[in-house]
Amino acid sequence: MHNLGAFLPSSYQIAGFHLVVQKERGASPVFCPHVMDAFSLCNPVKQADFTLTIQAACPVHRPMTEQQLRVTSNGVTMWYGTETEHVYLESDVDLKHWNLHTTYGDGNIDEWFDKVGNLFAWAVPGKGAFVLHGVILEWQGKGIILTAASGTGKSTHARLWREYENALIINGDRTLLRKEHGRWYAYGTPWSGSSGECVNRRISLDAIVFLARGNANEASRIAPLNAMEKMFPRMIAPKWHPAYSANAVDLAISCLEQVPLFALHCRPDADSVSTLKTALLAAI
Repeated sequence: MHNLGAFLPSSYQIAGFHLVVQKERGASPVFCPHVMDAFSLCNPVKQADFTLTIQAACPVHRPMTEQQLRVTSNGVTMWYGTETEHVYLESDVDLKHWNLHTTYGDGNIDEWFDKVGNLFAWAVPGKGAFVLHGVILEWQGKGIILTAASGTGKSTHARLWREYENALIINGDRTLLRKEHGRWYAYGTPWSGSSGECVNRRISLDAIVFLARGNANEASRIAPLNAMEKMFPRMIAPKWHPAYSANAVDLAISCLEQVPLFALHCRPDADSVSTLKTALLAAI
């Protein structure tokens, strides 16, 4: 659970994108998690990429189900909870203007914050970026992503890199990838799942490592074509938005074609770090 941070509204810069949070007159106070402090801006932005408005009243009074996502020609609506305790989020079809109403108390701040993180991930393919489920490490000035299905051991392996190689964990769950001036970069975001690892930092993307459990430690280079089936399930993209979903796929293919790719079968031990380190040093 996140600690409480600043009172909303405010302005933030996340992975180079400007998010402005505003509050309707009469809206109940809403606090953001403390992790957002590192992304806050001292001065208002002239042009917001995304806006989040805290609403005074919820436009939906009787939800059909406890969890609901509804897509229309006007945008997307999300409802989580019950009539008395809920998170309501809606967005326009371009995923640039978001509205939030929540009755969850400060102790359940993650209930709405995580949903806003999903909206952000869905929106950025419209801005030339995509979000990947994975750990981003900084090691000797290089950015390395560890990605795999949940429960495989990404966090464990990342912490081994921190312990034995003094690597910095920029984010323990999600990283935003975007190409700038012909080069791919990875950004930390405020959304880090249950890892608690979150740093506002950009690093060049020098390797993507696809983890799998193994009885022995073995690392090898893999081709982009072989990596696609591993990468696509780890992307957080709006499947219900054909244009943005296609953008995310195109961006991911471009990334795979330009960044060194590795497969690592490993045990949760120090030798797995040495094994991957040897492969990385030979290639990047």
